[in-house]
Amino acid sequence: APATTTVPASAVHFGPMRVSKSVYGYRQKAKLTGKLLDKCELDQPMKPHSFDTCGLWLDPPSALRDALEERGDAFARGGLHAAEHLLLSLAPLAVSCSVFDLGCQCTRRKGDEHAERLLLFERISGGAGIAAELGPKLGDLLAAAHRRLLACDCGRPGGCPGCIQIARCGEYNEGLSRQACDIVLRWSLGMEWESHLPPLPAKPDAKGDGETPMLKGDASETETAERLCLVCGEG
Repeated sequence: APATTTVPASAVHFGPMRVSKSVYGYRQKAKLTGKLLDKCELDQPMKPHSFDTCGLWLDPPSALRDALEERGDAFARGGLHAAEHLLLSLAPLAVSCSVFDLGCQCTRRKGDEHAERLLLFERISGGAGIAAELGPKLGDLLAAAHRRLLACDCGRPGGCPGCIQIARCGEYNEGLSRQACDIVLRWSLGMEWESHLPPLPAKPDAKGDGETPMLKGDASETETAERLCLVCGEG
């Protein structure tokens, strides 16, 4: 059964889990430039590769998700995934491990059972005790992650390798959000986070044609197809 400790805002659970990796599609890229040409779905997902290991997770409240999403920011893919990247990068500061010993959820597809959890798992089949050692120290690690985020002055909404991007991300660091990550980490540390939310988007004019005004910086790229998806994959 999972063990439990706490961080300022939530219970932290750590224990056995099963990790499954599935391929749902592929990318077409130009050979010379590497430019993305298309994202293609498979007719049927490939049979998942699964292994038993150990991990840890915490469950943010739905109010946090709703507050970000009504402002057009991605809660799971933008905030949780970015926070997981920071924790992966800094985990060796808290426990004896390599940055390659731990993994996190990659693509969070609609309907994924654990999509809205902040979750890390050991990439070693059977586990090596890293999650159990890290659980009681997660509060300190979250604080270090928040300091790293605030110290980075890249100014990029999607971050950089100095903050929320990592080289081995199965999602190619797409969709990450420094802003959402900051909110998630503030919540986890028991800090006040509501005043750090961006303003709500403008509502459509009742006398207008029904179109919602687009504020500068509100636009987000719409994906035409799903990318390579790891249900509970690395990075």
